[in-house]
Amino acid sequence: MDKLFQLIALLSRGNTLTFSLFLATSIVVAILRSLFPFTLNFDHAAQLESAYRLVQGLGLTSTVFAVHNPDISYSPIPQYLTWWPPGLSILSALYLALHLPLVPTMKLVNSLFTVVG
Repeated sequence: MDKLFQLIALLSRGNTLTFSLFLATSIVVAILRSLFPFTLNFDHAAQLESAYRLVQGLGLTSTVFAVHNPDISYSPIPQYLTWWPPGLSILSALYLALHLPLVPTMKLVNSLFTVVG
């Protein structure tokens, strides 16, 4: 417990009350977000698709931004995912490769991103 207080003092740069308040608030928000259903928005969907393609050996690509041919018999040409940093895609690909359940692990990752961010 003493190490935790030392870490808080180091990260707060002398303003431990404000830092502790922000940390407690982010933990409460992360807990509340984990209680509700996990919904995918546009960027999550694109990054999860690229994670699936990465596990299949197709690289960090996505068909979300591909130019679609009017002829529906042609598959869209995948493009490299460059709109966002690939951290979430790589982390999701790791979970998929380890055969971990996707929704609980994504909730955990989003909670960690909320607290750390």
